[in-house]
Amino acid sequence: MTITFFAFGTSWRVWTTWALSSVLFFGLGRELQYYILETCSSPGLALSLLFCWFILGVFSSFSTAVAWSFVRGKQSFLDEFNRDEMRDFDRRLEMADPDEDELSDEALAMQLKGGTRFGITWALSLVIVLTFGNSLGHRFLQRFTHPGIALVQLRSDEVRLRRQGLEALLTKPVGDDRIEIALAVKRALIDENEGVRARAIHVAGQLSLTSLIDDLKPFLESHSPLSFSALISLGLMSERDDLQNIRPHPKARRLISQMSRTQLPSLEPEAFAYTLGLLRAPEHQTLIQIFETAQNDATRTAATWALSQLNDRRLLEFFTEAIAHESVSVQCAAIYGLELLAMPEAGPFLMRRFEEMISCRGEGESRECEPLTQVDCPEVVLPVQEGGAARNIVKRREVLLSLVRAMAASEHPDLLTWLVKFQLKSQTNYRTWLFMSKVYDRMVKLDNEGRLGIIRKRLRQAELLKAVDKQHEDAHAVPGKTSDGK
Repeated sequence: MTITFFAFGTSWRVWTTWALSSVLFFGLGRELQYYILETCSSPGLALSLLFCWFILGVFSSFSTAVAWSFVRGKQSFLDEFNRDEMRDFDRRLEMADPDEDELSDEALAMQLKGGTRFGITWALSLVIVLTFGNSLGHRFLQRFTHPGIALVQLRSDEVRLRRQGLEALLTKPVGDDRIEIALAVKRALIDENEGVRARAIHVAGQLSLTSLIDDLKPFLESHSPLSFSALISLGLMSERDDLQNIRPHPKARRLISQMSRTQLPSLEPEAFAYTLGLLRAPEHQTLIQIFETAQNDATRTAATWALSQLNDRRLLEFFTEAIAHESVSVQCAAIYGLELLAMPEAGPFLMRRFEEMISCRGEGESRECEPLTQVDCPEVVLPVQEGGAARNIVKRREVLLSLVRAMAASEHPDLLTWLVKFQLKSQTNYRTWLFMSKVYDRMVKLDNEGRLGIIRKRLRQAELLKAVDKQHEDAHAVPGKTSDGK
């Protein structure tokens, strides 16, 4: 008696086997899914249980295919399905004339056709059963691939596996499993191993798990080596508005504003400046104080960049002074700030700084200008842990090109003649020369449209207002006392 006859020998056995396999797959299989995703702490065991779930699905699909074929073919299907071909072959060999009992071509064709039909039915049943089982498990296979296997590693007793689990969370974007991932990372934030906690802080920021903002606060208040990473992660917290635009999370902004009144800005000035810039928190005085008391250029660059993110016109004076700073990275961050401000009032300062960095000779068409020294903005990126997304703070490009970009944004009317007078040689600074040519064409277009005339009028009005204010201050100045005390 073969296994197939034992399981599918009669109609009662067919339906009993089908019911039993379905209960095993959709009942026991569901328990396996839950255990793998919620409880299992061994990746090897999880993969083994996944294989068992798949085997249950194969068995269920096979019994489903047999039951469906029985409905179509009745008893004739069972007779053909349970036929022992080897026993029939042995019987034919024992006969005196085996050719007399050989199957006809028509009978052989019918057998092949029936086998092919059953194979197709089984394949379709396998797809349907596994798909249905996966759907009942709320996308079990997709969740197991990510973040399921990573969550299994996070529940492990081995530090190495827990760190690998955190690394795996960064391989794909967070989807519908954000809450589940946030709970797992929250547990990692209180892990006994400092390396796991540090990596969990990094993952919280990279995935922008805003529900963990309050969980980052203890690391900020601890003034420990993890405070730097916690600040950067806090700065990466964001949300989407009604138009799906990404903006800083309000809760993170409120928290960093509260921390600006503590000792943290002086203990971690660079990270604190970056966080204020990432969240666009309007803490002007804090950032200016960080810039003035900074002990290194990296901190000054961070403070300058953070101020540029505020896009506040009141910072014009700060940036116009910073473009002459001795640090090139600070200069480039300040130039970027003026580019974002796009104020015509910044034009003269930028043009003056450009002139200080070049030398010109000759007049008219024979006039040639070239840089005194070739100076490039150094590339500065946001200091995040290994594996984090790179974010440029200062892009690597020529300082002169950065100045011209900021001039173009200012649209100062004097650029129309200044660009002709101080155009660089194309042989030595091709990119800057090409961009200056494009800016000149754009300024000509703006002049033809009458826009430069509007800007000239606005600049003259601003100068007149300054002159009136100065006269008003002089008129109300308190006169000093004379030598006789009167």
